Amino acid sequence: MASVTQFTVAISDEKIQRLEQKLALTDLPSEVPDPINPCITSTGGAVETMLNELPQYSANIDVEDFGRYDIHFVHQQSQVTGAIPLLVLHGWPSSFLQVREMLPLLVDGGMDGPAFHVVAPSLIDFGFSSGSQKKGFNVEHHAEAYHKLMLALGYNEYVVQAGDLGYLVTRFIALKYGPKHCRAYHLNNAAPAEPKQPLPLSNKDIAGLARTKEFSTRGNAYFLLQSTKPQTLAYSLTDSPIGLLAWIYEKLVGWSNGYPWSDEDFLTWVSIYYFSRAGPAASLNIYYENDQMTPNAFEKAKEWSDVWPGVIVEDLRKMLRPRSLDSLTYHPDLSARLKSLAQSGDFPHLLVYGPSGAGKKTRIIATLKELYGPGVEKIKVDARVFQTTSNRKLEFNIVASVYHLEITPSDVGNYDRVVIQELLKEVAQTQQVDQSAKQRFKVVVINEADHLTRDAQAALRRTMEKYSPNLRLILLANSTSNIIAPIRSRTLLVRVAAPSELDICTALRIAAEKENWTVSEVLNKRIAKESARNLRRALLMFEAIYAQNEKVSDTTPIPPPDWESLISVVADEILAERSPARILQVRERLYDLLTHCIPPTTILKTLTFKLIAKVDDALKPEVIKWSAFYEHRIKLGSKVIFHLEAFVAKFMRIYEGYLMGMDF
Repeated sequence: MASVTQFTVAISDEKIQRLEQKLALTDLPSEVPDPINPCITSTGGAVETMLNELPQYSANIDVEDFGRYDIHFVHQQSQVTGAIPLLVLHGWPSSFLQVREMLPLLVDGGMDGPAFHVVAPSLIDFGFSSGSQKKGFNVEHHAEAYHKLMLALGYNEYVVQAGDLGYLVTRFIALKYGPKHCRAYHLNNAAPAEPKQPLPLSNKDIAGLARTKEFSTRGNAYFLLQSTKPQTLAYSLTDSPIGLLAWIYEKLVGWSNGYPWSDEDFLTWVSIYYFSRAGPAASLNIYYENDQMTPNAFEKAKEWSDVWPGVIVEDLRKMLRPRSLDSLTYHPDLSARLKSLAQSGDFPHLLVYGPSGAGKKTRIIATLKELYGPGVEKIKVDARVFQTTSNRKLEFNIVASVYHLEITPSDVGNYDRVVIQELLKEVAQTQQVDQSAKQRFKVVVINEADHLTRDAQAALRRTMEKYSPNLRLILLANSTSNIIAPIRSRTLLVRVAAPSELDICTALRIAAEKENWTVSEVLNKRIAKESARNLRRALLMFEAIYAQNEKVSDTTPIPPPDWESLISVVADEILAERSPARILQVRERLYDLLTHCIPPTTILKTLTFKLIAKVDDALKPEVIKWSAFYEHRIKLGSKVIFHLEAFVAKFMRIYEGYLMGMDF
């Protein structure tokens, strides 16, 4: 059983005096491009005081075949019910100190995110943890140690955040202990695979590739040295505090994207290495031991894991989405009406309809916030399994807060009735959390309601009649034409019209100001016109322009989305060659589009438009007829790739027959 005790940082006076002596005897190079002289001073009680403000502990953990290790760690528990245990692993030249400023945000959670119980250890051989006692202590044993630490703290299930070397440790935790214990992980330096399809590179992509090449040829020498000859470097790092400072200083400056490091920051960061329990050079051990593994640790880390990974991808649309009805910049009368409904105490079922990109979802999220408060923004994604009468299992994702659910039943095609019946019945029969408030019901938001089958809509109507006291439905649709009359009569219809081009220009100007980007009214007007009054599409274009160009002007070209460029490539390939081999090649591209979450109907429609733009008028009706046929088949819910591929094959046959019949 691991013993856990409180830990206090205490650097002996003798060690500090020795450091001061070494600094006083230091001979510096006569010329250096970026002098580190301002950083040369001794540390002392100020660093200790700052470090001891953190809740620190030490646990004695047994690692199989390697004995027991004292692992130093920061541990801050959240007071929020349902907080998630989070293991934060640092790399080199980082330390447990990286969580210091984030700790209050992580344990509190705020309005927008979950709260966490934070555990941030010093890796073995780093900081105030033990040093490795035997050769062969590699990333696999590190993974075992920190997994056992989480269990010792009572966290049988947890998630992990890591970067740099912590990435390797995390991958080994996921491989060995997930998904039973390690349920998910997030990386800030995920290594992407090479793209499977040729996509156009932006100017920033090209610049990024150049930086990568520069790093691999001129910035990676430290890694090779620490992995192959660590002992050679160890003498310098152990004996010379200035040598250690210079070795780490250069990395911190070069790898932190202009972060404004202060002298105190540098000294504190490096002091943790200098006063490390295992010594300043012990942190190199993990590099060497990982390199000695067979296969190499980086190769082993590529193996498949069933644990969900996560990376941060900035989505401008969500970042800039208005958070309240009052902050919406267009259709103010509609916002006022929704606000009145939310405050009335008699909130009805709603059928919210309007064209794609009009802002239906944004208005509904803002309405829910008006109805329940900021709690609706604390959401999670649940994976559910439903079983049909034929014992077929349906996997289905649900976005949920305490107060509402968001579902897209059309994702399961013809089986949407099963999801509607089972899920809504379950929700309606569950006692609501807020029994004291006037909103004693839960809201279920149903996306793509106009794609529901007739059976599903009939089940929905029965649910509305039976469970109205405990349940409110908000149906989102592009049109009401496919919604059955009994549902239309039981809901309040709310039409969200497409924003005007002026509305879109206003939204783009606000976005540019928030991001500190150059505002070009001429460019905004071009984007608004090109978007066909679709605000979602306009924001995607806007983001792509600023991502792909260092300087933006009134005449900057508006690039198509990457997925649209790929569909253009597919269309050209189909027209150029009509053969089984080409169908297989196109299938790969279609799979790639689907795995990047491009809806199959969007793929089919876009491909159809690309093809008919390049064929004779005589062929266009036939192509459109078969496109509509396969769109209908896709909506029935069977394997979408089959129908996309079938459309390609059908087009090839039609086009080949047309070419063969031409009189040259």
